[in-house]
Amino acid sequence: MTNVVTDYLHIPGGIATSFSLIFILLAAILVDQDFSATLMSFIQSILAIIFGTVGSMGALAPIGYVIPGIMIDIVIAIVRHSHHDITKAIIPASMLASLGACLTANIIVFRLPLIPLLLYGCVSLTSGAICGWICELLATRLQKAIHFKH
Repeated sequence: MTNVVTDYLHIPGGIATSFSLIFILLAAILVDQDFSATLMSFIQSILAIIFGTVGSMGALAPIGYVIPGIMIDIVIAIVRHSHHDITKAIIPASMLASLGACLTANIIVFRLPLIPLLLYGCVSLTSGAICGWICELLATRLQKAIHFKH
């Protein structure tokens, strides 16, 4: 889904992954149901297969999509069950999901040595934090708009 935009702009995979996580995070925050991020990531993986945008992971791409969704759901469940403001979970969830996607891609495709893997992990965490911040801004505005309509 985001590959169309990121390929056109020549954005590398680690950053593109964090950008695509914005949609999964928004689903998890706005839907307010358990496993919504996992479900959204599964749907995103099916769409990637249908549209042929699975990248270098090929048939294993659904694993690369679903792992970040599971990580998002875990972070959000912890925050939700501790009765804290759910928007405070967005940036950490985005960072951990980006790191999970990084490690999954490394296991499936790259098999990088330690130093390049650490660099890739740092890029994933940084882009996850930036995209998480963008998602937090979007979620706050969308929540206000949704509550305004009710």
